[in-house]
Amino acid sequence: MTNFFEFRLYRNGTLIDSVQIARPFIVHKLKTIPPVENETKFFELLEKFLSFSLPKVYDAKALAVELAKRTKFLREVVIEQLQEEAGKPGGLLTGFYEAFRQFLIGGLSQKDFADLYSQTVTYGLFVARTR
Repeated sequence: MTNFFEFRLYRNGTLIDSVQIARPFIVHKLKTIPPVENETKFFELLEKFLSFSLPKVYDAKALAVELAKRTKFLREVVIEQLQEEAGKPGGLLTGFYEAFRQFLIGGLSQKDFADLYSQTVTYGLFVARTR
């Protein structure tokens, strides 16, 4: 998971490693490209990410269970991100949430939006992978 300043590696919902490679305030406040930090640690995190392989899924039930785990994890991340963006103008997920509430589902709660959003992303990735 990343915002392109900080990278986090999770496995089974547990944070394995994280590294901040740049400071966001330099981009947002100083309007300049930040210098790269922690380059070695970043490459180590990438190596951990790329060296991991998922277990093979051989039937529909196992696939459904694996996709459900990832969807639940993503839902929690979306809820956390919405809470972090609360009260800050220009939040990306908050913008999606407000658009959904305004144009699609009027009484949509943040938790329901997070569930809807995570299911959509998971299904979209699944379909993209099967093609």
